[in-house]
Amino acid sequence: MLLPRYYFSDEFSDFKPMFDRYAVREQIYEEKEQIMAYDRSYSVFYIEKGKAQVAVSHENGKQHILMFFGPGSLFPLRCRNQTYYLESSIIFSAMTECIVLEIPASSVEQMIMENPRFGVACVDHYSRFGNFLFYRTTSFSTEDGMTRTCNFLYLYGLYDRECRDIVPFSQTEIAEIVGVSRIQITRLFSELRNLGIIRTNVKYTKILDRDRLLQMCSDFAKDSSV
Repeated sequence: MLLPRYYFSDEFSDFKPMFDRYAVREQIYEEKEQIMAYDRSYSVFYIEKGKAQVAVSHENGKQHILMFFGPGSLFPLRCRNQTYYLESSIIFSAMTECIVLEIPASSVEQMIMENPRFGVACVDHYSRFGNFLFYRTTSFSTEDGMTRTCNFLYLYGLYDRECRDIVPFSQTEIAEIVGVSRIQITRLFSELRNLGIIRTNVKYTKILDRDRLLQMCSDFAKDSSV
């Protein structure tokens, strides 16, 4: 059984030559620069290099970081020139310097017809994508802050192999990701540090004892494999 993934990468690397033919531009985005602008809402973005994040902003000004995309990933994956309500709230931005191909959404259907393997890869992606969203919804409604925090620290490193035991986010960012307050995350991290499970820095968290961290995660993480 596959575990939920916060980080998506390498799902579409094999199709890069095809993307090159359909792309309308290649662009470099600096750290924190927004990739998906509202005037290009009918585009799909393929990350060649770097890492990006997807967050949702609320009308009250709060922002929730949802997931992350690395080299070989596509976002948002669609094949119609349609605007969805939620897109006005989505912030897709570079975490590091990113090299990105911009592809018209209308070309995705053509690529699926041209290469059925790409169509299968799209279905696989949405299966993982949906699995994560179901997990996140259930987790937020049924699990406490410590469990959600440990789940994130454990799951992120499973898929971002470049980082593995270095989770490249500040305490404030992790609080946004797992849906707890800054006061709560300070208390939770203090407990994890005292147990010798993590060591923290201003910009990242280092996992010192992955086995003990796993024991504080949800049961599905203990019983499943990547």
